[in-house]
Amino acid sequence: MARRAFYLTNHEPSSVNPNSTELANVIISRMGLSPRKKGSTELKYRVLIELYDEGLHDYARSDGYDILFTSSDGATKIPHEIENFTQDYNSTHAHLVVWVKTNLSGSSDTVLWMYYNYSSASNQQNMNGVWTNNYVAVHHLNETSGNHLDSSSVGNDASATS
Repeated sequence: MARRAFYLTNHEPSSVNPNSTELANVIISRMGLSPRKKGSTELKYRVLIELYDEGLHDYARSDGYDILFTSSDGATKIPHEIENFTQDYNSTHAHLVVWVKTNLSGSSDTVLWMYYNYSSASNQQNMNGVWTNNYVAVHHLNETSGNHLDSSSVGNDASATS
């Protein structure tokens, strides 16, 4: 299992979301990663990131629509789906569970940037970009009643039964 490090840093907003005033650096360690194909150094992965963070508590929108991720260049937006965002997880921290689709390298750490604190942002999620055509259905099973919603573009929602 790869180690994850998360910390806030000062950085100029990028052209992707120039109105964001907060950002965080997410580092996914290369330790334990091995390419599936000989000679391949990068593969597309869906990575689950779970954070408990003060900055998201204090500055992100309550619906999480202003949260977006970029590659290490700070400009190339990468698809993500927020599975759960609880801004007031406790009195000081928010809780974020998010899936991102990115390249992971077996030879170097993967650096992502997370931007937030843009009150008039539209929803920045791109579920169809995370869960591409190869998925028949993606169910996170977080719903407590009604249907279990499909995150893929196929729309195979499932009925909840007891």
